[in-house]
Amino acid sequence: APAAGAPAVPAAVPAASGAGGVATTSYVLGHFQPSATWTGAKRGFVYTTRGPGTGFYKDDTVLESEAHVQAADAADERAREAAERAAAEARAAQEAEAARLKKLEEDRIDRELAQRAPLEALAERYAMQQAAEAARKAQEKAERDKRKLLIEAGGAARGGVGNLRGGM
Repeated sequence: APAAGAPAVPAAVPAASGAGGVATTSYVLGHFQPSATWTGAKRGFVYTTRGPGTGFYKDDTVLESEAHVQAADAADERAREAAERAAAEARAAQEAEAARLKKLEEDRIDRELAQRAPLEALAERYAMQQAAEAARKAQEKAERDKRKLLIEAGGAARGGVGNLRGGM
């Protein structure tokens, strides 16, 4: 029988046979989460051992406990921080892989150019540098044009002051 004030444990639902053909029993999903070890507070659950085993059992009465809510909040914060760390590590790994691939491509080009006649290789390197410089200048011009449009749009939004000056 459940303790006074504790919710009734839901009825067991037979599950498929476990390893070696031994029948297993599980609780309705969401009411019992088996766990051999404490893994931190879970909002709305208590960690205890009952008939079906040790784990986290749904217990809405713990939501009234300030200590439980604080522990669950702290567990949520740790989980969020762990997810942020994992995302940052994934981004760093992607950036490192991109840098590695870029270096491999640069090395391939250098090897290819080294096999050509010296003046031909020099001319090709110069052409590549000029193309990169032209692309950089085009990007800077596009950014300047975008800022100019934003400034003009801001002037027009403030009553057309920019347009009045142009018309005088």
